[in-house]
Amino acid sequence: SGTRSRNPTSTAKGARSEVYEFKVNLGYSFKTAKAPTRTTDATGAPEAGAAAGGAKANATAFVLQARKRDDNGPARIGFTVTRKVGTATERNRIRRRLRELVKRVDPLSMRAHSDYVLVGRRTALSRDFAIMLDDLQSALNRLERQSSKTFTAKTTASKTT
Repeated sequence: SGTRSRNPTSTAKGARSEVYEFKVNLGYSFKTAKAPTRTTDATGAPEAGAAAGGAKANATAFVLQARKRDDNGPARIGFTVTRKVGTATERNRIRRRLRELVKRVDPLSMRAHSDYVLVGRRTALSRDFAIMLDDLQSALNRLERQSSKTFTAKTTASKTT
């Protein structure tokens, strides 16, 4: 068992972002990282989008965005649900469901030195939780495959030159 603290912040467009830091010691331990002032801060991407330079995996209930960092810290997870999704109560429920998903997924499936952002969709309210958990695991696997393809392509290109 671990402790969890959060530091949500409001953004200009009404999306509330939260960032969690994972440390894989004896299971889950949540430590609040520097809270983002907007979704783009969680990934360090330009203001055009939260993962403009990173990888993205779509699921029915959410979009998972990832970006590798240059530091040696653990994986950080951000949660965002925009106002278009619904009322404040609905957005908070979606955010709680996404946080619970991340708690239950295998922490080793998330790469260290990476930032992840889960962008909630309205279907997260009604989608079965077990299916959403499978969707998250599948999205993490797709992101891992995308990054390994990119790495092998870069390695092959550098060997040929």
